Amino acid sequence: MSRSHIRFILIALAIGWAVDLLFFKQPLGLNFLLWSALILAGGIFLIVSEKKKPGWQTWLLMVVVLAAAALPFLRMDIVTRFAGMMLALAGLLFIADTALNGHWLYQRISDWVLMIFRLIAAAFARPRELFKPAAGEEASSPPRAKSVFKVIGRVLLGLLLALPVVVVLGSLLSSADPIFSDQVARLLENLRLEKLVEYAMRLCYVLVIAYFVSGLLLHAVLPAKETPRPDPQTSRFKPFLGFLETNIILGAVLVLFAAFVAVQFRYLFGGEAHLQAMGYTYSEYAVKGFEELVMVAVLSLGLYHVLATLGKRRTPARERSYTILSVVLLALVMIILGSSWMRLRMYENAYGFTLLRTYTHFFIPWLGALLLTVLVLEIIKRRGHFALALFTMAIGFGLTLGLVNVQGYIVRQNVARAEAGKNLDVGYLTQLYWDAVPVLHDLFINMNAKTSPAYDNVGASLACYAASMKDTPDHDWRGASLSEIQAHRIFSDPGNKKIWNWYPVTWIAESHQYVVKIGNELVPCGISGYID
Repeated sequence: MSRSHIRFILIALAIGWAVDLLFFKQPLGLNFLLWSALILAGGIFLIVSEKKKPGWQTWLLMVVVLAAAALPFLRMDIVTRFAGMMLALAGLLFIADTALNGHWLYQRISDWVLMIFRLIAAAFARPRELFKPAAGEEASSPPRAKSVFKVIGRVLLGLLLALPVVVVLGSLLSSADPIFSDQVARLLENLRLEKLVEYAMRLCYVLVIAYFVSGLLLHAVLPAKETPRPDPQTSRFKPFLGFLETNIILGAVLVLFAAFVAVQFRYLFGGEAHLQAMGYTYSEYAVKGFEELVMVAVLSLGLYHVLATLGKRRTPARERSYTILSVVLLALVMIILGSSWMRLRMYENAYGFTLLRTYTHFFIPWLGALLLTVLVLEIIKRRGHFALALFTMAIGFGLTLGLVNVQGYIVRQNVARAEAGKNLDVGYLTQLYWDAVPVLHDLFINMNAKTSPAYDNVGASLACYAASMKDTPDHDWRGASLSEIQAHRIFSDPGNKKIWNWYPVTWIAESHQYVVKIGNELVPCGISGYID
C-alpha cells in the first residue's frame, strides 16, 4: 500500500467519521456546511498531493457548493434547506466526476444520467484499489501481510492479559478516590451492552460511508480514464421521431396554447368588466389555476427538450421550421406563465402570503428566465446548453430563497397588508418558525402602538414564539441555525420581557395548544385558517 493510498483512506475515514460526529442525533444546521467544506478541503488536498490541479470551472462550482451548503445554517425554512442540500450535493457530484477537467459546464441532461452511473460504479468498485500493493511491492506483500497479522495477534494477546490487572488495580484506586470512582462509573455506564451495540452500528455506517467516499475520491483525483469533453450541440441519442410527427405535436400544442392565450387576453388581461360579464370577480378568477399554469410551463419546457433531442431534422429548412415553431411555443408559454403570475399576485393581494404562494412567487420569475434563456439558445443554435441553463436557474432559485428569507418575507408582506387595513392571522404568523422571529421583532420595535393596526398582533406573535421556545428540542453547536441563535438572543434580552407581560401566553392542556391574550380576547397560537 503506497502513501498515496493511505492519504485516500485517511481522508475517506475522516469524511465518514464526520457524518457520525456532526449529524448523529443532531438537526440540520451548521453541521452540513462544515461537512461540505471538509469534503472540498479533502479533495483539494488529494489533488494537490497528486501534483494535479482542478480546472477553473471546479473552483467556481466549489463556491456554489459552499453557498448552497450554508443555507441550512442561515435559514430554518424547510424548502430553503432542502434546496440548499440538493444543490450542494449536486455540485459535489459534479465535482467528483469533473474535478480535473471542469466538463460539468458542457454536459447535457444525458451526461448527467451517465455521470450518476459512473459515480455509482466508482463508489462500489474503486475502493478495492486502495488495498492492492503499489507497483514494485508485489514480491514483498505476502511477508508484510503475515507480519501485520502477527503484530495484530500480539496486540490482542497483550490486551487480554492486561484486562484483569487493570480491573484489580482500578477497583483499588476507585475505593481510594471517590471522584475517580465517579469517573469510572460514568465510563462503565457508557460501555453498557446497548451502548456497545450502538457504537458498533455507528462504526459500521462510518466504514460503509468511508468505503464509498474513497471510491468517489479516487474517481475525482485519479480517474480510470480520461473522459472527452462533451459537445453540447450534438445529441447522444440518434433521433428517431420523424419531422412530420414532431411538427404535428408542436402544432397541436401551439393551437391549444394560442386558444388559451386568447382567452387570457380577453378576460384576465382585459379588465374586470369582462370577468364580471362571465360571473367572476378578479379574486375568484385568480384563485383558480395558477399552480396548474406553472406546471403547464414546466411540462412544455420538458416537451421542447424531448422533441429537440429525438426529432429528425436533416435539412437546414427543416431545422429553421423547427426553430420557428419552438420559438412560438416558448413565447406562448411565457405568456401563460405571465397569466399565472398575474393570478398569483391577485391571490396574494386578496388573501395574503403563505409559504406555498411565496415559493411560487419566486419560482415563476426564475422559470420565466429559464424559458427566455432557452428561447435565445434556440435562436442562436445553442440549444445544447439547456442543461447548463437549467442548473444555473436552479442555483439562482435556491439561493434566492435563502437570501430573501421566505418566512421573513411573508411576515413583512402580511404585516404591510394589515397596516393597510386588511386582516392579519396571528396563528399563521406563529406557524412559520424561527426565521420569522427577527423580522417580527424589528417590525414591532419600529411600530407605533397607537397608530399601527398590526401592533398587537405582531407583539402577540412574538409572545407565542417566546413561550414555545422552551419546547424546542435540545441540540448543540452542530445543529445550530443563525435564525434560532437570533431568536434565542431576542427572547433572552431582559428589555423584551415587557412584551411577554403585555401579551400573556397560556398552555391549554385540553386542546394541546398555546393561546395568547390580546386585550380581552384569547387567540390560539399556531392555528391558521389557510395553509395553501
